[in-house]
Amino acid sequence: MPLQIKVLRLPQATVVECIGRVVFGDETTLLRSEVKKLIAENPLVVLDFAQVRDIDSGGVGTLLAILTSAVSAGGTLKLARINEKVRQTLSITRLLGVLRAYDTVELAVAAMPSDAKPATGTQG
Repeated sequence: MPLQIKVLRLPQATVVECIGRVVFGDETTLLRSEVKKLIAENPLVVLDFAQVRDIDSGGVGTLLAILTSAVSAGGTLKLARINEKVRQTLSITRLLGVLRAYDTVELAVAAMPSDAKPATGTQG
């Protein structure tokens, strides 16, 4: 199944729901290009991996590239709802030491740094 993404724009972050596999090829190309466009609008991004079944080294590299783009734009990248298989891959590659993963999208959004938010107002 090719990777599908759905976007939810919140005031405090952009949530990208990923459905399928994050593997080298069309999937990582799609994810990288779409999220880079979203970072231009809001550099605070949460990737919802609840429906991601697998990630390979190309996917890990893509996550690092997205993180770098977000940080360069004054934001950050958080992961939410990763399964055990994805967690294991990210742990082995030590990416979980760089990226933070949260049990829910709400926790990931709440963990966004308030000083990095673009001028879109505050939650509350």
